[in-house]
Amino acid sequence: MTQLKNTQRTNYPFCEQKEPTIQEISIIDMIGSIGVMIVVGAYFMLQVEKIDSKGLSFSLLNTLGSIMIFYSLMYNWNLASVLIEFFWIMISLYGVYKYYATRSSSK
Repeated sequence: MTQLKNTQRTNYPFCEQKEPTIQEISIIDMIGSIGVMIVVGAYFMLQVEKIDSKGLSFSLLNTLGSIMIFYSLMYNWNLASVLIEFFWIMISLYGVYKYYATRSSSK
């Protein structure tokens, strides 16, 4: 049986890092985590019918949360995550545009 020298066994299968504690989480990670909570919270509020998918609040919450996640990804790069957040931001901004376009045309 082979022994590892000076390494800890972790839940990360392909890297030798330990799981960060709350004291080790950076401000960048906090920003990204808050962004995740905003996006998930907006989706939850949509599902429980507290907000409307065509309303301004849903699009703004998704835009804000996605920008926060995107910001954190600039420091912890992951191409697939950057791509999905980029498109999430673009689609959410379209929702904001559509809200104002529909609102101004109905007047």
